[in-house]
Amino acid sequence: MSILIIVLVISILCLVILFVRNKLPVRESFFMGSLPSMPSDNSIPSDTTEPTAPAAPSFSLDEYIGPTYNYAKKIKTPKKLKVTDKPTLFALPDDFKAVKHYVETLAKGNPPLGDRFFVKSGKCSKDGSVPECQEEDRWIFVNNVSTGRVPCTDYKSKYKGLIPGMIEDIMYVNPYEIFKAISGTGKGYSTDCYLRTEKVGTKKKNKKITKCSVPTPPPECMPSF
Repeated sequence: MSILIIVLVISILCLVILFVRNKLPVRESFFMGSLPSMPSDNSIPSDTTEPTAPAAPSFSLDEYIGPTYNYAKKIKTPKKLKVTDKPTLFALPDDFKAVKHYVETLAKGNPPLGDRFFVKSGKCSKDGSVPECQEEDRWIFVNNVSTGRVPCTDYKSKYKGLIPGMIEDIMYVNPYEIFKAISGTGKGYSTDCYLRTEKVGTKKKNKKITKCSVPTPPPECMPSF
């Protein structure tokens, strides 16, 4: 007997739920239909039109982190270099050409990969900057193209590939100086700007741009603490 009562209660609950669900769209449509119709754009009087707010200044993430540069797309794939796993003597010339291409990309750099750009970082000082840059946006010049210069020496090598470029960049990465620069106390940190003209872009495709920038500090050969 108790089982029949439970089944009966469950059946009643299911019927109630189905009834409520079927009624909800009707109530919603009734509520929406009872709302006053919104006037169209043509029905709004011209004298009540509110003035258009000025457009907000455009924001570009590239100004703060630099443009996107895909190294992988600049390096030819084995398929494009006609590399094959066929065990024939006819495949050897293409295989050797592919090895030569990758060695030149890593060591010699023909042409050197990477790009150069300015990134926005704070404001220029009023006292130490040139008149054209006082309290203007401060820009930092970033050069990701290998120059072939051996760090901490005056020797300039002909090797400008990815590996020499990485070694060259590592000398500029001093964690202690980075933290001091963030706090504004590092000797390489400056807000005294001048009009700096540099070539931005890649080695093959570039143009000259002038920005209110600061000098690039030399690498820390012997980190100071």
